[in-house]
Amino acid sequence: MKKPELYSDFYKKYFAVVYRYVLVRVGLRHETEDIVQTVFFKIYRRLVRGDATTKLTAAYLFMIVRHVLIDYFKKHKELSINTIGQVVERESLDSKIFENLDKDWLLKLIVSALKKLSYDQREVIIMKFINDLSNNEIAKILNKTEENIRQIQCRAIKALRDILIKERYI
Repeated sequence: MKKPELYSDFYKKYFAVVYRYVLVRVGLRHETEDIVQTVFFKIYRRLVRGDATTKLTAAYLFMIVRHVLIDYFKKHKELSINTIGQVVERESLDSKIFENLDKDWLLKLIVSALKKLSYDQREVIIMKFINDLSNNEIAKILNKTEENIRQIQCRAIKALRDILIKERYI
């Protein structure tokens, strides 16, 4: 496959996933668009140089995304999970669960609960349930074993449940 076709297919496959991932962390559409553009530009540049032809995987992509986000947060000195509105709108979520709930309240609840998790727990939950990544892909991105990812996920879910019980939401 030629490099332009390889890049085009990769871009089409992962653009929405990367956009959601970044939007959840940054919370601002225009900043998200800039970051996503930077990520795909870096991949394109590496592909043209010949660095990435064998590495175009989700794990490789999210490694670049995480590094670009780290640079962004260093410049802006703020860590944020402010906006996940579009994530709740995802078609993979069962809309019947949310029909009778006030979405603003639900978003605040989710954001608040996620902020109380450790960094690794938050990353695993977002990658697993928002970006639909497998444990294997998450393990590669976070440089951990699959078993470690399963443990972090289990502890994160338990922590979220405890947070919601403590806050009297369930």
